[in-house]
Parts: sequence; C-alpha cells; structure tokens
Amino acid sequence: MITNEEFQEHLPEDESTFHQLQRTSRDFLQGGSDLVSYLATLEELSDQKIPAEDFEQRIQAGLKCDHMLAELIAELSSTFKIWLLLDLPTAWVTEILERLPFVPPERIINLSVYKPHSDKDLFVRLIQDEVLRPSSTLLVDHDAHRSSTAIRVGLDVAIYVDADRLRRDFGLWRILPIN
Repeated sequence: MITNEEFQEHLPEDESTFHQLQRTSRDFLQGGSDLVSYLATLEELSDQKIPAEDFEQRIQAGLKCDHMLAELIAELSSTFKIWLLLDLPTAWVTEILERLPFVPPERIINLSVYKPHSDKDLFVRLIQDEVLRPSSTLLVDHDAHRSSTAIRVGLDVAIYVDADRLRRDFGLWRILPIN
C-alpha cells in the first residue's frame, strides 16, 4: 500500500501540473481512458515510470471495506432501496462488493458507463435515466465537489466522512434511530 508520505513525496510542485493530474485521474476513473494511456500520462506529467501491474496491485491493496459502513448500509437496506455508484473499475472493488450482498448487482452502476463530460452531466443523466430521483433520493458521497454539484441539480446529499458521522446525520434527519 502506498503511504501518505510516499504519495506527498511524488506530488508535483507546479499547481497546473497537479490540476492536470487530478483531471487525468478523474477521466480515467470515469472510464475516459484505459490503464495504459492513464499511466503513460502520469509518467509524462511526473517523470516516473509506473508499471501497470504494480499500480493495480497497490490500488487494490489499499482498498478496504469499511465494516461499520457496510453494517450501516445493511441496516438501511431493510427500509430503503440502495444503489451503489462506483467511480472505480469494478475489478478493483470485487472483494468489497462481496461484503455488500444486500446491494443486488442490477443496482450497482459503474459510472464509467456514462462517460460524463462533467459531474453535472453525470447527475443530469442519472436523473433522466431515473436512477436518481430528486426529492426521493439521498445521495451519499465522499467527494465534496461532486456532492455540491449534486445539490445544484436538485438532489439531497450527505457528504461521507466516516460511518459514525453518517449514522449521526441519519439520526438527526430521523432516517435511523439515534444510538
């Protein structure tokens, strides 16, 4: 697993390069490029060679299922319809998905299918496809930027920080009892 220190050590000092890395990564995660192209761009921007196999292994090793979040989702699934929107390649999260048996495969959507130009385009399309419904959908997302975009298109949003905070928020909103 890559440590935060290793990650920070390899961040570019130039802010425009950093933003280009962010855009490139988001494009890759949304299905806009394949792994080989993505790594070639990273290599070009960072002057570092990253073997594809090593990259995938390190990413997969770093992905963990938050057991408290899985329990919270299981509790919600008895009352609510749960959809899972993936912004990572499905192969990377297979082990995590196995721990979420209460989310049926037909309700797991890989966002790369939508190939959006922006987060706004993504949410508009998910609303048009009736995957997300304003006033009857609560979107939980860890990405603050994407969350604020969802709010602007009319969705109710909770920003995920950790399972305890999400449980507290659900209690305050009377979605779940407060423990």
